[in-house]
Amino acid sequence: MAKSFSTMLALREGIAALETEQQQQAQTMKHQSREMQLAHAGLSLLKQPSVPLKPREEPDVVSAIARVAVPVLLNVFVFRGSGFLTKAVVTLIAQQAAKHLTTEKMEAAIGSVKTYLVARKPRKGELRFADYGIPPDSEAY
Repeated sequence: MAKSFSTMLALREGIAALETEQQQQAQTMKHQSREMQLAHAGLSLLKQPSVPLKPREEPDVVSAIARVAVPVLLNVFVFRGSGFLTKAVVTLIAQQAAKHLTTEKMEAAIGSVKTYLVARKPRKGELRFADYGIPPDSEAY
């Protein structure tokens, strides 16, 4: 691709032509890279995780009951006046969330609520103030 130029004017015209061609190619590449980035971003949202998920064990009783009870309770009490589509979406989301609810998690939640309630409730016969012995008013002056 070696061209020979006979005059200096021809050489300058060749350089100018190459520079304009380079600018056009740069603009084309910039436009194509934007399109590729948008396509890559769109596909990355749909892409499955590269690490395969572990197969779940048998669902326990709590998650089986929660998959039915949570959507029903939400649709009856929270989304009472909502339309069909809203109730369907809530049902799907609640069922997916109920999959992660296990017996161990329920036991931990019930235990923490029980601990909170027992700690807040004063026991019968327990003094409501601390007794430090001799009251400060009994000092002799």
